[in-house]
Amino acid sequence: MVNFNLKKAQVSVEFIIIIAIFLLVFYSMILPSINFAESVVTDVYSLVQTKNNVSELAENLENLSNSAGYGKRQIFFYLPDNAYILGCDETTSPNKILAKVNISSQNAVNSFCNNEGICDINVPIYTNFDLDCAALSIGYKGNLNIEKTATGQIKFEK
Repeated sequence: MVNFNLKKAQVSVEFIIIIAIFLLVFYSMILPSINFAESVVTDVYSLVQTKNNVSELAENLENLSNSAGYGKRQIFFYLPDNAYILGCDETTSPNKILAKVNISSQNAVNSFCNNEGICDINVPIYTNFDLDCAALSIGYKGNLNIEKTATGQIKFEK
């Protein structure tokens, strides 16, 4: 009777060891896929958030420039932790807000990204007035002041 119980215990221990080895192999095969998917989702989220928020900023600049007279607006602005704004490009027509997003080394998003993982986001601003745009640092979260002066100059700053 004792011998039979020892054989059952040995089979149970062997079964547990086989299951542990299987789980370890399965985990080592799945983990890289999970990390890749997570970095791609983070990159896409950062690109979409940056594009949407910079487009909203451009829309606010256009609305203020098209309004009569002069004035100020304050908006809350958010950039992901891997995005920043360089400023405005007034040499092109229409003017543009220049933003950049640093993506992971996975490089799954390639439509407007270079090989170093830097994606350019250029949002046009349709206005006839001079622009004065401040550069915003990586991951800026806070209020932006948008101002139209009496001379018609449009600027935004922290």
